[in-house]
This record gives sequence, C-alpha cells and structure tokens, in this order.
Amino acid sequence: MSGFDKLIDRTNKLTEIMDKVELPEAIKQVGLTSALLGASDDAIIRNMGTMASIIETEQTEKANPQSKIAKGYNRTEKRLVRMLTESTGAALCDSGGAYGRNWEWNRKIADFRLLPEIKIEISHYSDNYEIMAIVSVFHFLASQLEYDEKSKAITASLSRFEKLDEQKDNGWLEVCHDFLKNQAEKNHPDMWVGDWINTYNGESSLSQVLQYLPFSLSGNEYWFEAGDSYLLLQIHQGCDVRGGYTKPVCFRISGESFLNDSDLDRRCLCGSQYSDDYGSNWYDSEKSESELKSPTVNWQYIKKTDINETALSDHSRQNLKDYQRSKYVQICQKCKEIVSYSCMAIY
Repeated sequence: MSGFDKLIDRTNKLTEIMDKVELPEAIKQVGLTSALLGASDDAIIRNMGTMASIIETEQTEKANPQSKIAKGYNRTEKRLVRMLTESTGAALCDSGGAYGRNWEWNRKIADFRLLPEIKIEISHYSDNYEIMAIVSVFHFLASQLEYDEKSKAITASLSRFEKLDEQKDNGWLEVCHDFLKNQAEKNHPDMWVGDWINTYNGESSLSQVLQYLPFSLSGNEYWFEAGDSYLLLQIHQGCDVRGGYTKPVCFRISGESFLNDSDLDRRCLCGSQYSDDYGSNWYDSEKSESELKSPTVNWQYIKKTDINETALSDHSRQNLKDYQRSKYVQICQKCKEIVSYSCMAIY
C-alpha cells in the first residue's frame, strides 16, 4: 500500500470514528484535514482542541459582549478598563466554563469607579475570626500608575516589535525582554530592566493577578519609586492562572506605594489600627510598637443578619457595602459604627 493509500485509509477510519461522536462539524473537519495531511495523532488532537477553544471563545464572547466604556474616565482609567474587559479567550480545558473568567465578570461592570475600593470577608472557625481583605485592582492601579505620552509611545513600539519575524515564535515574556533590550541599545543606554514579577507567586490582596516587567529609563534600580520608572503590565483575565493574560501595556509608576497593597487601615470614630501584612496582625496607630489583639476591646464581630440597618448611620451603611461577601461584620460597641477598612496604597 502506497503512502497516499495509507493516508486515505487512515482518514476513512477516522471518519468512521467521527461519525459516532457528537462534535461540531468544524472540529471534525480540522481532525480529518490534519489526518489527510499526514499529521501525527498528537497533532490531530491538538488541532482539534485548538478549534474547540476557538468555538468556545466565540460563544463566550457572544454571551458576554464588550460594552461601551462609561463617560468621565481619565486616560489612565480608560486604558485600565480596556485591559480589564479584554477577552483573553476561552481555552477548552480551563475552568472558566464552571467558574467564569475574569474578563467575563468584568464585562458585567458598568462603571469600575463605583466598585468598593476594598471588600472584607470575615470567616469564623471555632473561637477564631479570620479577616480577608480584597483590594480592587482597578482602584489600586489607577492610584499608582499613569498612562502618559511616553507610556503610549512605548506601548505602540512594543506592538510593532512583536510583529517582527524574529519574534513570531516567542511569547510575551520573551518579546518584552527583547524589546526593552532593543530600546536600551537604541534610545536609552542607561536603562535598567528588572525581572518579570507575578503576584500569584507571593502574597497579594489584589482582586486579580498582575504580571509585570519593571524598568527605569535612567538606570534607577529602585523602580517602585515614582519618577522615570515604568512597567510593562499584564492583567490576568482568565480563570486558571497559568494562562489568560492581557497584552502588555506600558505605564509610568506615578505613586509611591506600588508594592504596598499589604498595608491596610481600619477605624471607627473611637480610633484606628493598621496592618502591614494583609491583616494578619494589627497595630495601634498611636502605639506602633505594641501589637493588639484582634478584635480590640470595643470592636466585636456580629452576624450581618443580626444588624438592624435602619438604625445605622449613613456612614455605617456605606461601610456595610465593603462586607457584602461576608457573613460577619465588625462593629464598635462604644460609638456603634461599623468598622471601615481601606488600603493605604489607594489615595
């Protein structure tokens, strides 16, 4: 049997199998075409999986269309909203079908400015209460970054660089490193370039995972300081953290607290405390050397269902929104105010 005859025989057998399986016609055609072209079994499966992901992406994007951006955003906020609603696809084997992907959830948000800057979840185990603070990635980034003219120019240059023939087989991590090396050689000989940082690999209170490559045009290794330091930013928009990142966008670091999403504040009318470790430990704002027990003498944990909202002050009702995903709230037994939380990096 000739090589061509073997291909035909193999394709016919695959056709018989396909006829017994319920799959979209486009996926079957990719499999049969791959077999007819002599692709290996593994390649046939990969090609069919790729087509399945394409179909899944089309269906998911149709079910979650891109909305118009609300009016009134400044340039930085608008750029962040575009990233936070950017579709990063729907891979066949990710968990998005069960849990939803970040870009799907974000496309349901009419105005990111109206989101709480922080959400508090209090869990109760035996006699212990555990506080989890989730900081809005939109508010945090809008406070710490600026999409200025240089950022815009660098982003455009990166987009052109990515399309070069020598970069076609590289992922964004390699492309960005090569791009900054190219920029250093051509335009910024003193440029300092750091390493990629993924917030999933450490502690973070942010509502979404960030991946970024910091650099300084003047060679300043203290890149987290405001000045001429920039970063190429990707936001995780998928479900599984291994994939689903946005195209990188350049921003200038304009704030002084980019690495300080761990710094939290909580207060009522009677006093305040701060934490520098995501809420694991709290300290008196007036006596920073002495650690206080949590809760304080006047602060108690109460089930949200036991609260009479009509008896709350306007300020407490506003604070209650930060506890929307929690079964418990903290309330001061002295001033009767619900304890408010904030991320000190957002200002």
